[in-house]
Amino acid sequence: MLSALTMAAVLATAQPATATATAIELIAPGPEAALHGTLLKPAGKTRATMVIIPGSGPTDRDGNNPLGVAGGPYRKLAEALAERHVATVRIDKRGMFASKAAIPDANKVRIADYAADTAQWVAAARKATGARCVWLAGHSEGGLVALAAFTTPHVCGLVLISTLGRPMGEVIRDQLKANPANAPILAPALAAIDQLEAGKHVDVAALHPVLQQLFAPQAQDFLIDSFR
Repeated sequence: MLSALTMAAVLATAQPATATATAIELIAPGPEAALHGTLLKPAGKTRATMVIIPGSGPTDRDGNNPLGVAGGPYRKLAEALAERHVATVRIDKRGMFASKAAIPDANKVRIADYAADTAQWVAAARKATGARCVWLAGHSEGGLVALAAFTTPHVCGLVLISTLGRPMGEVIRDQLKANPANAPILAPALAAIDQLEAGKHVDVAALHPVLQQLFAPQAQDFLIDSFR
């Protein structure tokens, strides 16, 4: 499956979307309103079904993010997999995009909440495709969600794409240290990570504007949860 995904990702950049796959708006139950996604169902026999779980921040079902990603990587992956008779469900996370009404504040979430939503998507995907079980493909933060949702009934297995293999705090520390330009802000950044790992909130008022964005107060509860 990993080999198939890698090949699909490569071919998707060179081939047009298949004309024989059918895109269907799919919904699943959310906490306060429906969750929305896209089922791309291949023509003919479906060999496997996969839910693609987005990465961090405001990343939509196609893999685009207003902070700088516009290539539609999840959509292209889904189209390439459809050519190999793999059905995919691409999703908008609770509180964002078409799933905005599912929760009033998109920052008031935990990994366990996303895992619960994933269980709903597994059920919706099975119902729509008749699949015995469903693969979970998690990208970046979505990989943590996939790991948290692994015990969901009727999950075939996991495909982890650029998913953290170490605690998130360790990864962010190494990312900050790897860029020499971060030297002037490194000490307060590392101190902030220490504090969040301890389950404490960070006062960002005296921090550099870049760190105020990285450790935005409205996102700190989610960061504390993710660092655990």
